[in-house]
Amino acid sequence: SYAKYRRIKLAALRKQITHKPERAEALLTSAGFRPALDATAGGTPEYLEWGPIVPNEDTALRPSLEAALGTLVLIGRIKDRAKVSGNRSLNDNLQTEIGMQDLLRLEFGCDMIVEPSGGAAGSSHKVSSQNQFMVTQTFLQEQRPALMPLLNESFRFLQVGVREKKVIQLLLKNLNDRRGENEKLQHSLPLERLAQLMAGSVLVGLRKESLVQAAATAEAETSGTVVAAVEDGPSQDEVVAEPDLEPPTEEAVGNATAEVEAGDAAMAEAAAIEEAAAAATPSSPSNRSKLPVTVEDVVLPSLIDCLPVVRLGLPYKGAKAIIYLREFPSYFTSSVNEKQFQVSVSEVASRLCDVIQEGIPKDARVVGFGCAIDISLDDKAIVFGISL
Repeated sequence: SYAKYRRIKLAALRKQITHKPERAEALLTSAGFRPALDATAGGTPEYLEWGPIVPNEDTALRPSLEAALGTLVLIGRIKDRAKVSGNRSLNDNLQTEIGMQDLLRLEFGCDMIVEPSGGAAGSSHKVSSQNQFMVTQTFLQEQRPALMPLLNESFRFLQVGVREKKVIQLLLKNLNDRRGENEKLQHSLPLERLAQLMAGSVLVGLRKESLVQAAATAEAETSGTVVAAVEDGPSQDEVVAEPDLEPPTEEAVGNATAEVEAGDAAMAEAAAIEEAAAAATPSSPSNRSKLPVTVEDVVLPSLIDCLPVVRLGLPYKGAKAIIYLREFPSYFTSSVNEKQFQVSVSEVASRLCDVIQEGIPKDARVVGFGCAIDISLDDKAIVFGISL
């Protein structure tokens, strides 16, 4: 579809827009389209083309993408002015200065970031033919099939209830209260929608680790990495008893030191041989980078890259926190209109703020939070935040 829509034939455009078609051409040019010469037309532009031929080349894509996003900001301002002040106000001058904050707040007219599967288990989210999505089911099945089992289980959390909304609102307020005046975070609806799906995915992943393992393994096979195995080590709480022995003599210490030095030399030689062997076989699994088996590392990079503003090269950060039923029972079980719920949700938001703020950089400007709860199956809730 990218190859199809990145190119517009000027003759067809002028045929469709008979009244001052040059205005339409100027608008498209401001959105990043450029005249393209046809070799058979004697040097006369026959097409308008947008972006590089291969969309994955982010460096080549950036100039066109910046122009397109800037045009979307201006279109949004025009729509807002007409809605608030009427069509006659459109004759007034329009503010054309565009900052990064304006780009980060774009919603792109989409109802959801990811299109839910019609067969998602337990999903109550109604999808009509009028809904718009940034990431469609077709794209996921073609480009990220390994994620589908995990995502299909997570779509049921796309519906956000009052309980979840309340804690998210208080969390954002608490974060901004702790940040400086010039460090306040703005709410981003696209990031919130993606964070909601991530919160559900993390909750499902904790319950069904096999889904995360399968997705991570499939992604590793295509990227040349290997899934890091989880190994049980000694607990930090374990205390090792000191042996009850007499102090060693000076002669014994000298002999032990010589043995250690000889052993260190042998180990260094063996390590050098092993390193040389690994360098000679770069495709060996032991020489590949290890892939952590977490939902954030498997799902988030695959989906957030579909947000156009992220393709500009902006760094993003994900952060999560867990709320346990045993710690805040009133938050999970009380009616949202009861006093004990109001007290509990304030305590939950404060605890979340202590955890989440560590994962949000000081230079972040926009953020979106999601919260997934299902006490019928889990004794916990997941809050996930994404910041840019």
